[in-house]
Amino acid sequence: MPINLRISALVPMGLIVESVTQLDDALLVTARARMQVASCPLCGSPSRRVHSRYVREASDLPCSGRSVRLRVVTRRFCCNNPHCRRRIFAERFDKTVLLVRSRRTSRLVHHLETVSSYSSRFSRIGSRRQAGSELRQTTDATSQQ
Repeated sequence: MPINLRISALVPMGLIVESVTQLDDALLVTARARMQVASCPLCGSPSRRVHSRYVREASDLPCSGRSVRLRVVTRRFCCNNPHCRRRIFAERFDKTVLLVRSRRTSRLVHHLETVSSYSSRFSRIGSRRQAGSELRQTTDATSQQ
């Protein structure tokens, strides 16, 4: 069954979709950074010179009942500053997209934290109700004696 949706809705802002592959249980989205220049994380020097590329995989929010696996083509840049100790560095994505070494997108992490906080609130409410009913049962049992 074909899925009608905007491809831009599948990826966080700041990424460009290169391809979308429909698997049995998931959507595999390959994307790359929108920016042409990256700054060295050590000295802050901007660089356009690409050394190499590698692929990072991260989980993203589900779409139409399917999990979304995001394959991000990440570039390694050469630092242009001759005094910098770091010769090669990987591009960094905005913290709203993908954190360093993260296997989940920021929006998935936010969603999971929100769901977790709601479930912990409800479990505390449920445990309070249960404790209150146990207290009432104990009180009722002592008053009947």
